[in-house]
Amino acid sequence: MQRFGFLAIFLVALISIIGCTDQTRVMMDAAERGDAAQVKAALEAGADANAQSGMEATTALMLASQEGHADCVQALLDGGADPDLKDKAKGMTALMLAARKRSTDAVNALVEAGAEVNVANNIGETPLMLAVLLDEQDMAIDLLKNGAEVNARSDAGWTALGLAARNGNLDLTRALIELGADIQVKNEKGESPMIVAANRNKREVYEFRKARGDKAKEGGKEKKPEKKRERQTPSLIRQMARPVGFEPTTSRFEVWRSIQLSYGRSQKRQALRGLLKIGVSDGA
Repeated sequence: MQRFGFLAIFLVALISIIGCTDQTRVMMDAAERGDAAQVKAALEAGADANAQSGMEATTALMLASQEGHADCVQALLDGGADPDLKDKAKGMTALMLAARKRSTDAVNALVEAGAEVNVANNIGETPLMLAVLLDEQDMAIDLLKNGAEVNARSDAGWTALGLAARNGNLDLTRALIELGADIQVKNEKGESPMIVAANRNKREVYEFRKARGDKAKEGGKEKKPEKKRERQTPSLIRQMARPVGFEPTTSRFEVWRSIQLSYGRSQKRQALRGLLKIGVSDGA
């Protein structure tokens, strides 16, 4: 009889575990779909708010965050979900996933719940950097107001300011500098944010830097952004096309057609090499 008693207890415990696992699965599916009511019901039925699923160790909160379901995010936080758990694939937290989704509401809910704003993923990117990468200025400023480190560096040495300069985002660059971003922090290539802007031809950001009067020595090789120039045919091809009245900006197709009709084989080969090598316009 005692053996049967133990067996009964074991079966009850097993049924309870299976039921909880089922509810956790329901919760995760609902979080990914954006069904906040179902998420709440699953939590009330015993779902584990911090269960991690699959080889990537994804949580329901991560699923809701990466889809931008702010109401599910809030329901899971209310149910005890830990906002600082990381997945095993990229070291992403729910806050990072919400930032990458551009979900301001989800980001706000996570920050208000105490999510770590200076957490970094496997390559050293922070939520602030992800917001800046996507040109989400309001989100970036909100993160800074909630304690995000403006001069944090990724594994490749990028700061939020460097990323803003790389994107050519003048407004965000200005806002980050006003909030204390260091203009002399260099990436792994030895480039400061303004050299990044100059070398990538982000003229507005570079000119803003000059207008501020920042004369500190910068590392790396600097070149002033060049104004875009219209592509013109190489001199040889311009000369070959001139007898039939083509302009320097004539398309490759039309220039080549004129050459085909007017010149010998060796000249055609030379002209073709020139057309392929340098900037004749592609239009017809």
